[in-house]
Amino acid sequence: MWMAKKSPTRLRDSGAFADSYMEAKAARLGLGLAYVPEELITDDLAQGTLIRVLQRYSQRLEGSFLYYPHRNVSPALRAVIDTLRM
Repeated sequence: MWMAKKSPTRLRDSGAFADSYMEAKAARLGLGLAYVPEELITDDLAQGTLIRVLQRYSQRLEGSFLYYPHRNVSPALRAVIDTLRM
């Protein structure tokens, strides 16, 4: 997350989040930009709480991808794969 507001103040630190929910919350608090899945902020965008910026530079990824070895797949992993393919 990039941390800045309209201010001549120079920032010493920036925040980084491993969790998209926390990143979205930080953006709601006005702490900076967040690059999160749109599904997390649909209401915020509709209400104007958050706005899209740098849209030209972001990519929309359709779906999720799962990489796994095709040999020796455990029954548990096979169940997950089969469920995700539905």
